Amino acid sequence: MFTFTANFKDNDIYLEGKKAFLTNEVLVEILNSKVPNLKGCRETLVRELPQLDLFGNMEIFRIEQYNSHVQKAQGAMRLIDQYFNQLSIASHIASSSQLHSEKLVDVLNTKPWIWETGDTDEVEDELLYSDDFSNEYGFNHYVDSDCGEDRHNFYITKFEPWDLKEELFDYEMSADLETLNTDIKNLFERYITFIDDILRVKEVYVDFIDNYLNAEHKFLDNSVLAERFTVFLKKYDSLKTTPYLNFTSGYGMFSHSVLADEKGKSILCKTYKFQSLGAFLYYDLFSGIETNYLPKRCENCSQYFLIQSGKYTDYCERTAPQDNTKTCREVGARKRYDDKCKNDPVWQGYNRAYKAHYARYMKKKMTVSEFEQWASWAIQWRTKAENDEINIEEYLSEIKK
Repeated sequence: MFTFTANFKDNDIYLEGKKAFLTNEVLVEILNSKVPNLKGCRETLVRELPQLDLFGNMEIFRIEQYNSHVQKAQGAMRLIDQYFNQLSIASHIASSSQLHSEKLVDVLNTKPWIWETGDTDEVEDELLYSDDFSNEYGFNHYVDSDCGEDRHNFYITKFEPWDLKEELFDYEMSADLETLNTDIKNLFERYITFIDDILRVKEVYVDFIDNYLNAEHKFLDNSVLAERFTVFLKKYDSLKTTPYLNFTSGYGMFSHSVLADEKGKSILCKTYKFQSLGAFLYYDLFSGIETNYLPKRCENCSQYFLIQSGKYTDYCERTAPQDNTKTCREVGARKRYDDKCKNDPVWQGYNRAYKAHYARYMKKKMTVSEFEQWASWAIQWRTKAENDEINIEEYLSEIKK
């Protein structure tokens, strides 16, 4: 919903000149977030926008129903705002007034003369109340540019246009209507773009991340990634007529900036001015792919987490839902071990041999040194079998000796 600037240095993202997030950290949060009925909100906005077009000689039924359309659209925007405000990035890319306002109502209040509940010049001249009184009773405060006095006009919350006779319009009135119609349209388009950006994450990004990027449970080299991405794009090529099923969103303008890191040291950053949250998420996703900072669904709790380069893993560090004394990664390690011992002949042989040798050690038939020496050799022998450096028959015969 907002144009904003982000600076990138390695895998750090700076907003408002300060380090705010790691690469793909915002995407992981959105992947895990619970969203309202965004498709329903989108349908409402698309349906209501044409009903809010203002023009001369409007039909009476349009005038009478105008406020109802405003309230339905504002209700959808309110749900979207509530969702947006819970995201960590919201306070970094939007002002307090943007986060906590009825934006459609604010836009409509920029032209109060259009509404039957709006002020006439005579009423406006009488509203010279104190700030406390005026704010309490719903007035807008402003300073008269001609006399410098504090003045107020009503903050309108119910919108019924005057019966606007086109033949009575002067240039200024026509310009006001055109400006307001444009502002309303731009506001709706920003909300619809934001909805599409979130739906794209929940439907398209999820498919790409789960079924292409992480399908092999390892970091992909560039050639394999290119093959996977080509197959993925072909899948969605025929669906581009649905905006949120198009993988890309918006664009950004590129430059460089010098910022100070957490220690006050000057750093040169890539700087992008993004036209939408979706454009930021797209750029950030592929920046992370280049450095192995990947969003990944945990194989245990099904929540997404961020792999931060290093070793690839299928499990996160959150508390495991089935055992609050262990992390998902600990549960996953045990599960992998049990699965291998159950299904993999190499590990089955190793596990049986380990138990047999451990029993010998416990019965004092092996010393600590002898057991440790055997255990070290057994791991090396198991690795050779896994890598097909020895055949399974030789492996099983030798490991149990």
